[in-house]
This record gives sequence, structure tokens and C-alpha cells, in this order.
Amino acid sequence: MFSWAAGTEIAIWGTGRRARKFFLRYRNVFKVKFFIDNFPTRKKMEGVKILHPKEIGGVERSIKTVIAIEDYFDVCRQCCDLGMRFFFDYLPYDLVEFNSINLIRLYELLEGKNVKEYLKMIMHDRAYAVLIGNCQIINIKRMLLGSKDFQAQYIMIDIPPVYAITESMAESIEASRYVFEDCSLFVTQHISRNNGYISFLSTDNIKSLMRENAHMVVIPTLYCDLYFPQTVHQNKRNELLKEVGVTVFPYGDFILNELAEKYSIDEIQRIVKWDNLFSVRLLQWHFRTAVTQMLERESKCDVTISDYILENFKKKQLFYTKNHPIESVFYELGVRILCKLGFEHDRVENIRLQRLDSCQELIYPSVSKFYNFAFQKELYMDSLFDEECSIDEMVRMYLVCLDQDSKAWGSAGDEG
Repeated sequence: MFSWAAGTEIAIWGTGRRARKFFLRYRNVFKVKFFIDNFPTRKKMEGVKILHPKEIGGVERSIKTVIAIEDYFDVCRQCCDLGMRFFFDYLPYDLVEFNSINLIRLYELLEGKNVKEYLKMIMHDRAYAVLIGNCQIINIKRMLLGSKDFQAQYIMIDIPPVYAITESMAESIEASRYVFEDCSLFVTQHISRNNGYISFLSTDNIKSLMRENAHMVVIPTLYCDLYFPQTVHQNKRNELLKEVGVTVFPYGDFILNELAEKYSIDEIQRIVKWDNLFSVRLLQWHFRTAVTQMLERESKCDVTISDYILENFKKKQLFYTKNHPIESVFYELGVRILCKLGFEHDRVENIRLQRLDSCQELIYPSVSKFYNFAFQKELYMDSLFDEECSIDEMVRMYLVCLDQDSKAWGSAGDEG
């Protein structure tokens, strides 16, 4: 969708890669009159003149300006200083032609002023959808926007995944009640009020804000701990890893935690490969419990996927961690969501998704033997060095990075 009508006369602020891409893509949609550059190194590009901002003071106001620079906030402020008005005189490139609008970025651009009015002008009163969820919602958004039918009916109002919402973001979201009150479609994972980030986005609260003819589709959180009976809450942190922005182990491992109290790293590396490390009785109990919890979570959803997981989890590894699924799980969920919404879904598997393999949990040989997996898990992605590593290397890294006070840390088995 375009904010401005086809044939509008525009200037493109920028002469770099983003500006060139915008020019090549839209020069037949808009009439490009000139480029603007704070530090021009030539007079023309593609036969179109390049002006310094000082030269545009007398330019006809009907010529609108597209800010075609990746980090465009400073240039937007410069446009304001030149007396230009948001939407009427200038827009960032990602609001000129769009299928989604980043709500937080819009608040930052407008410094929280008149956001509701500008949002309505940009969208031309089109129906819009809001997606609410965790890290998985990014891929679900991509699949929905990959449907031409969906794009024809809805614009997406983009808000961050719940876990990534900061205090300032929460304030902007809560100040945007009108977005949720006027929304036509909500696609949301079931979010509890005590989610620890923002209770405003809880499913119950959103339901209370919905207008009568709005539609809500509650989808499951893709979650499966059948591969990982050792998973516990991660209460250990390595400050150095935190400083470099690496989350190698988002979950704790009670097996490694307990073994580290008594054994060296070399000994632990041997122990974890025992094919009877977990008893059959424990794994049977874990299977029943995990399936019961999965079905209980899905009882609150309008779309389900547990049947697909239970049918396929032995054939191939479906999850890297208990809430980081592989692409085929996303594709299956995408098909089911689009079917529920009444849209075509034949292109879902052609959509490029974000891989969630940077964090991985161990699949113990004991677990593999119990389920008789059709696949063998030998290598794991190491997000610290961005390469694959063995189970021995995973064990060593876990103990060194997250269990530094244990017997294993600094033992003879950890030399070198």
C-alpha cells in the first residue's frame, strides 16, 4: 500500500544503496524530481540532479520527500528543522510503500505527538491486524504477510515480541489503546496477565478492548520439551556473555548442574553419553506430562498443532530448544492459521523464515534410545563462535560458561 498517490512528485533524500534501490523500484510509480544529500560528491545520479539541503528552500511544496536512508531519524529531524511536515511533506521510505507499520518506531519519529491522527492518514482508514506473541511471532508475521489475500485485506500494525518490550515501549503501547480498540483482527499466542513483561497485552485484556465486530484468533505457542527432559529454569548467568549479547544456553540443564558438583568435565562428557542415563520410567512419566501440558495449552487456542508434533517428532528433530522450532513446524502452523482465516496458503513454504537454531539444547543419547528417533543428533550450533560443535563441546561450554563455581570448573579435565 502507498501513503501517497501514484504520480506524486518526490525528492529522494540520500544517494546511497537504500536511495538507489528506492529509485530503481519506484521511479515508474512516482515522478522523481531530484535527490538530496548533505554531502554530495557529484551533481547527478541516473541523470537526476543532486541538491544540497540548502538548495531546496525555494522548491515547490507539492514535491514530497522520501527519506531513503537506513538510519533515518536524524534526517527526519532535519526535515522538521527545514519546516517540512511529517506525511504532508516527508516520510521515511518504509512508510511510503508498506504492508506493515512499526508502532514503536512511529512513536519515536513523532515523539509521541498526534500518532493516532497520522496513523489514520497513512493507512487511509484501511482495516488492520495486530500480532501478539513471543519470539516466534516474527515468523508468523512473515507467513501472514506472504499471503496476497491477507495483504489485500489487512495492513499489519507491528509491535515487538512480548519478551523484547522495554518499559518505554510499554508506555507507548499502553498509550495506543485506540490501536487495539479499532483493530479488525488479532492473531495472538495466549498471553497471561502475569507474563512478566506487559500485562496490557494479555489475551484477556485485549479481548476486553476489542470492538464487537473484531476477530481474534488465538494460536499456540510452539513448545515441545519431549526432547529435553533435563530442562530447568536458567538461573545462572555469565556477565561476559551478557556483555557481548550472546545467549548460548537460554535454559538450564539439571543433569549437568548436578554432575558438575561431583565430577570433572571429562567424566561428565562420558556420563552424558550413557544410553541408560534416564530411566524408562522417568521418560514415560515425562512423555505423559509433556503431552498433557501441550494439550492443556492448546485448549485455549483456536488453532492447534499438537497432532503434527506428536506424529512427527520421532521422524525428525522439530525443536532446537523447547520453544525454538524448525522451519517445517512454522510452515505447518502458517498453513493452519491461513486456513482458519479463510486465506490461500499454497505459497507458505516459499517464504523465507528466520532460523531459530542459534540456541540449542542437548538431546541425550538416553532420550534418543527411549524414543528410537529416526534421526541422529551429532552436531549442535554454537552461537558463541557461530559454528557447529559436538556434544562434548556443548557440555564443556555449558559448564565453563554457566557453572563456574562447580568442581568441573578449573579441574584437570578442563586444561587447555
